[in-house]
Amino acid sequence: MKSIELEAKFIEQEHRLIRIWINFWLSRQKWEKDDPRRTAASTAFIWSLIRPVSYVFVSGGAVALISLYFLSKQTSLLEEQNLLVANQNQLLLNQINLQQEVNIAARKTELIKSIYASSGNSIEAGFHTKTLPEVTSRVRSEALAEYLALRKTEANANLEEFKQTGKRPAVATLPFGVDLRDAPLQEVSLNQLDMGHMSLYNSSFERAKLYFVDFSNSQLEYTNFNNSNLHGSIFYNTSLVGSYMVGADLSGIKWNEETVVKNANIYGVKHAPKGFKEWAIKQGALEISNKDEWIKKNIQTFPALKERIDEHLESVSN
Repeated sequence: MKSIELEAKFIEQEHRLIRIWINFWLSRQKWEKDDPRRTAASTAFIWSLIRPVSYVFVSGGAVALISLYFLSKQTSLLEEQNLLVANQNQLLLNQINLQQEVNIAARKTELIKSIYASSGNSIEAGFHTKTLPEVTSRVRSEALAEYLALRKTEANANLEEFKQTGKRPAVATLPFGVDLRDAPLQEVSLNQLDMGHMSLYNSSFERAKLYFVDFSNSQLEYTNFNNSNLHGSIFYNTSLVGSYMVGADLSGIKWNEETVVKNANIYGVKHAPKGFKEWAIKQGALEISNKDEWIKKNIQTFPALKERIDEHLESVSN
């Protein structure tokens, strides 16, 4: 009896699949219903069916855990890679922006040269000598328009930077946005150009065509507008102190009470708007045909500015 019970235990613990099936399908039929070996064979057979499922769950879980581990590592590596790519893109963008700034600075230098370049030749202009520009009036017109467009783009970019960062960008120390003092702009042709907030002190627009140009808030002291066409131009809050406007066409110009015209020579101006000449004379403008007399009047009024006036008069012709 003990040998049968021992054999039953061995049968129950059997793990070889073929042997389990033999015990269940063949040997079990030979044993009595109350034989423990019969029960052991059934138990072993049932466990043979359950164990693969367990193995699947266990092995599947292990595979899932390992997959999650490597997926986590891969995700971490991808995040690091994305961060490196983002940093690289930012460096590339900074390099592109820097190169653009260099290109713009170089272009502005070229444009300034086109505006101010002197031919080295000069002519007698009344009592003074006037140096002739190196390039044509058309080239200077286009150079001026492009230069102002670049400066406007810079100003807008600086404004956006200030809005985003709160840091004030580097700006010119002058009270005016663009400094084109002493610019030889005679005979240029400009149409609907914004030239506000500029320093055009002692510049020359002699015989220039300046249609609907906005000079608001600009410094035009001792600027030469001799025989220029200022049709529709705007001079709100503009200083025209000592400017030479002899023979200028003033049709449709706009001004306000903040426009300063003291000692501006408006002799022979054409098509001035109704009331302008009377207002200008009341504000200190002059109507003097003889340039020598006008020079003396300026020196008497502004003795400290004699040297500057002399510089200005070098660009003025009768």
